Amino acid sequence: YILKLKERKPAAVPPLEQIRAEVEKQAREDKSKELAQQKAEQAAAELAKPNPSLKLQLTGDFSYSPTGEIPKIGSSPQMMEAIFSLSISAPAAKTPFLVGDKWIAVRLKDRKELNKENFSKEKDQIKESLKPKKQQEAIDKWLRDLKSKAKIEINPSLLND
Repeated sequence: YILKLKERKPAAVPPLEQIRAEVEKQAREDKSKELAQQKAEQAAAELAKPNPSLKLQLTGDFSYSPTGEIPKIGSSPQMMEAIFSLSISAPAAKTPFLVGDKWIAVRLKDRKELNKENFSKEKDQIKESLKPKKQQEAIDKWLRDLKSKAKIEINPSLLND
């Protein structure tokens, strides 16, 4: 595209009357975000008490995920790390977490340990399911090493045909 400048207008701040609605809307949004964070911090402090008087929502059982996927909440690796550092003696996170556009305060309800009897039975099956992935990773690493050591020359005469 070729552009041609037709007219140049100097930069100017529009009068408040013209942008009042937009300024008020932005101020309300900023204030509501600040208020939501304050409410979440109050909820986190309440959850730290032995018997919180808040209405709580359960996420259901879940296990550790490096991507931070938590049922009914969304994805938050920071929250996932904090949740798995909680214990029964200290069940509430000290600070709330921002997930998307929501502030969330968390409290550990209970922790279920891995059933060791079932794990010993399923261990071989898990190893077999992970073996192809590990093999592919080893092949990819080997190919990357070969490519890094190789000297590649491009013959321009072959490219012209």
